[in-house]
Amino acid sequence: MTDSLSRGCSRVCNEDDLVDILVICAGANPITIHVQRDNEGYLLDPSQWTIALAHEIAAGEDINLTDEHWVVITFVRDYFEQQQTVPIARTLLQHLQESLGSRKASRRYLHALFPYGYGQQACKIAGMRKPLKLMLDV
Repeated sequence: MTDSLSRGCSRVCNEDDLVDILVICAGANPITIHVQRDNEGYLLDPSQWTIALAHEIAAGEDINLTDEHWVVITFVRDYFEQQQTVPIARTLLQHLQESLGSRKASRRYLHALFPYGYGQQACKIAGMRKPLKLMLDV
């Protein structure tokens, strides 16, 4: 699920929250997205998430999204839709085993995908609010 988007981002302060104004060029039609994020870059409203925004956040985290990243991101978003919370790492690892096989269902593999942690990076890229318990991390 990779693509070649040309990205530009400007960040402006709005009293309490940061508002990102993202201009994402996909071909000839630039898309402008206004999103509110906290001071660490997590979305304040997960419903503002888009695939283009995920690419922008991932680029800011120095992550080039692969199909394996998208398995994690999609699961986190789907789980949130159903449970109104992000999955703990154990639940995610069970899903990885079902989706990618037992060799890729490990904390080490998850760390290779998201080097600064599942809670810090995967949840941010998936458009979640900052997890209250960062013990989600592996």
